[in-house]
Order: sequence, then structure tokens, then C-alpha cells
Amino acid sequence: MAYKVKVRKQGGSVALTLPAEVARRMQVSEGGAVYLVESSPGEFRLTPYDPAFEATLAAHDDVVAEYRDVFRKLAQ
Repeated sequence: MAYKVKVRKQGGSVALTLPAEVARRMQVSEGGAVYLVESSPGEFRLTPYDPAFEATLAAHDDVVAEYRDVFRKLAQ
């Protein structure tokens, strides 16, 4: 499904207003943050998830997998 949103000038930038249904489905609210991730030149994906945080979680998973036996011993 595609949504059409208006682009307005706001200072030296432009602003978009998300329809209430989109904001609800993305689980974002006033004061929250969303991220624009460039998927290909000139195309962006809007997401509430921080790509840097996803990379951090992936690194965490790698460490846990590598030291699984150590963590198991420490938990005893």
C-alpha cells in the first residue's frame, strides 16, 4: 500500500506529515525518531529502527555465540 503525503517548507528544510494510520502502524509518536535509510541512489526507506543499533545487536549475537560455553560456566 502506498500513502501520498504533502511536503511543506519548514525553515531551510522540508517537512512531511505522516498519516495517523502510518504512525500507528510504525509505532511512532510525537517526539519519537524515525530513520531514513538510503536503499538505492535517490530512494529511501523510512523506519523507526536505528540501523546502527541493529548492527550493535548483530555484534552482540556474534560475541554470545562465540563465548557461549564461557557464559554458561559463569551462569552456574
